[in-house]
Amino acid sequence: MKKKVLIFVQSCVGGAERVSVTIGKNLNSELFDVSYCAVGPWKCDISDFISSEQFKYHLQYASPFRLLVGLYKAICRISPDIIFSSTMYISTKLLLLQPLFSKIKFVVRSENTFFTFNTRQRWMIRLLYRNAKKIIAQTDEMRNELIEKAHLPASKIIVIQNPQDFKMISVLAQEPSPFKISSKTFFVASGRFAHQKGFDILVRAFAVVTKKMREAELYIVGSNSGSNEGYYKQICEMINQLGLTEKIHCMGYQKNPYVYMKNADCFVLSSRYEGLPNVLIEALYLGTPAAATTCIPAVSRIVENGKTGYLAKSEDVDSLAEAMLNAVKLGRIHSDSPMDTTHFFNNLFQEV
Repeated sequence: MKKKVLIFVQSCVGGAERVSVTIGKNLNSELFDVSYCAVGPWKCDISDFISSEQFKYHLQYASPFRLLVGLYKAICRISPDIIFSSTMYISTKLLLLQPLFSKIKFVVRSENTFFTFNTRQRWMIRLLYRNAKKIIAQTDEMRNELIEKAHLPASKIIVIQNPQDFKMISVLAQEPSPFKISSKTFFVASGRFAHQKGFDILVRAFAVVTKKMREAELYIVGSNSGSNEGYYKQICEMINQLGLTEKIHCMGYQKNPYVYMKNADCFVLSSRYEGLPNVLIEALYLGTPAAATTCIPAVSRIVENGKTGYLAKSEDVDSLAEAMLNAVKLGRIHSDSPMDTTHFFNNLFQEV
């Protein structure tokens, strides 16, 4: 008999959401019956990546209490064997309900390193994550933090690197280039407009780049609506103040960001922190050199400095600008294909 898996995702599209969808798509259909529930007041962009048969609910909550009620009702209606969530905001709500569903196995993934959460969020992780059957950390460093700082049981924490849907990425990357003038140099960044992503650092670094590379243009692909709107307006004001409105293009949410990555001369990761940067792995897979901040130790393991890209100090405008200028000189690169980790999730969900 198949196990019923209910996956909760935010309705917007980000790295954590795409990871959740990739996990669900790669679970063995002979062993698992997968359903999705989207959570959030925003337009449900994540539904673009989920089949209509598997997409069950969109909870557009008005308050945390209403969200809890909605989550409770969704669980009761689906009656799953396993519940999975990739984001702390949803995971903590689900784990608050866990005592009411003792027969269901709750599996959560930590999307960022522990120190990046605020005091209240850390307290909630310490208190509630121990209700999970298993906690997925993306790196060894993240696992160690959860044990040493969050004081969570080591036996519950397993390290699995994010899975990637390379077949889908390869197909989408073959679509026509969005860049029409091949003589220019194109930089691309991808991610939701949030302080975490460091787009303010990126814009200032690009201003330095344009002094030496006048034909350069920067494309930023990612959600700029809903909770991201305030930071997006700040970035737009900065672009105007620096006189870069003709050179920096904020593209908003794009269903296919890979065609931008594939045809760029350099992919830029300007983040202040990450869990594990999916977009960086994807860009290198597509043969695009990267300029990346060493916001977490894993970045130095992903990018071979001087071979597949250049590393920059975190929150350092000049360092990032130098990395961008050097990375474009590499041309198309060859990066070893990342390990496919989807089978680890199949094994995990069978065992819990």
